Amino acid sequence: MSDLLDNIYNYPKFFYWTMFQKIDPSLSIEKIIERVNNINSKHFKIIQNNYETLADPFLFRYKDEMYLFFEKVNTQRYRKHRLDEPIGEIYCCKLFIQDDKLTYSEPILALSRDHHLSYPFLIMEGNDIYMLPEGKQSGVLELYKCVSFPDQWEPVKILLSGQYVDSTIFYYDNMYWLFTKKANRSNTVYSEELYYAEQLVTRKWTLHSNIYSGTDKNIPRRGAGNIFIKDGKIYRPDRKSTRLNSSH
Repeated sequence: MSDLLDNIYNYPKFFYWTMFQKIDPSLSIEKIIERVNNINSKHFKIIQNNYETLADPFLFRYKDEMYLFFEKVNTQRYRKHRLDEPIGEIYCCKLFIQDDKLTYSEPILALSRDHHLSYPFLIMEGNDIYMLPEGKQSGVLELYKCVSFPDQWEPVKILLSGQYVDSTIFYYDNMYWLFTKKANRSNTVYSEELYYAEQLVTRKWTLHSNIYSGTDKNIPRRGAGNIFIKDGKIYRPDRKSTRLNSSH
C-alpha cells in the first residue's frame, strides 16, 4: 500500500494537490520526484479528474480489507459559485488486487459538513473507530465516531476550540498525544502545539509544549500522516507548506 502517493502539480493559474498510484515497482523515490510532473507518464496512474482536487490520503485496515480515506474538493463547483474558500469533503474507497494490479472501488462520500473538511486522520480505541478531520473554518477541533463503516460518522466531542490544522494523535506510554498547528482568527500568528490527555474522547487536553509561535505561517509543521514506531524510534511525518508545494 506504500505505492499510493500524494504529490502536487500545476494547472494553469491554479495549484492543486493530486494523488497518484505508482504502477512501476522498480521506480525509486528519486525517480518519482523527477517524473511526478509528467502526468501522462506510464509510471503513474492519476486517480482523479480535472474537476476534482484530492488530498490528504489515509490508509485504514478494516476486517482484513484496506480502505483509502481522503479529502475531495470539486473545483468546478468551487469556481462556479465563486466561493471564498473551497469546501472539501471526506471520501473513501476500498483498495484491492485485480488481475495482479492494485485498483480501487468507486469513491463514496464518508463525511460532509457546511464547512471545509480535510485531513481525515483515523484512530481506533478498543473496537471503536474515530476520525479527527481538519475543520478549521468551524473554529473547533471535533472528533467523530464511526456508526457504520465506512460512510456513517457522528460528532462525539470537541477536543479543542480554535483554528487547528492537520491534527495527529499518537497513543504512547498510556497517554494520548496530539500534535497540531493553530492560527489565530486574523491568521496573523501561527503556532505548533503538543497536547496530551489520558483519554481520547475528552476535552481535558493539556498543553505540553508550544513548539513554535510567531508570524511566519511557513515555520510550524503540519501533520502528514500517522506517527509510527520503527526500530524503537518514534517517527512523526510532517510537512512545511509553501505557496507552491509541500515538503515532507
